[in-house]
Amino acid sequence: MSQPPIHPRTRQQKKWLKQTRFGTCPADWSGEFNQSMREFYRIVLPVSLKLERWNDINPLSGLINELRLVLRLPGQREYKQGMVSFDGHEEWQRSLGLRGLSTRCVPLVWGEDDPIPFDLDVGTRVQPEADGSVRLRRAYHEDVEKLIAIRGSLTYQPIEGLYLAAIDIDLS
Repeated sequence: MSQPPIHPRTRQQKKWLKQTRFGTCPADWSGEFNQSMREFYRIVLPVSLKLERWNDINPLSGLINELRLVLRLPGQREYKQGMVSFDGHEEWQRSLGLRGLSTRCVPLVWGEDDPIPFDLDVGTRVQPEADGSVRLRRAYHEDVEKLIAIRGSLTYQPIEGLYLAAIDIDLS
């Protein structure tokens, strides 16, 4: 009995197949296995780290204006210790008035054994992810200094022992 052919389910999977070295229009990364797998993981497990502006009103303290670093882990229902590690830095900028601007870099590093510096992004005003995936956040309050960039590399471990290739992060 013959098996039915396997067809890619999404447009991104079809695009990736066409761009591999066996596809109809190979991409620049198609000749290197590591880069091919990196592109594949971006489609299958699109983990993302983004900055979002959050404005709200607290009945006790008034207007809340914060910047949130949001980490989305598609396909995961809960965060387990060691799933994500990051090695990078935050860039902060401060105005010195007539003397110009001052910039400083603060290391932002956490490994598998470190507690993750994020909280679950839950609440009455937060829309849950459509597929029920985990959404984590870290809040920044820009009182004196302004966050201008977060740069580094993010490593994701969706299953115990399976490390995906590091993702370069540049949020500016």
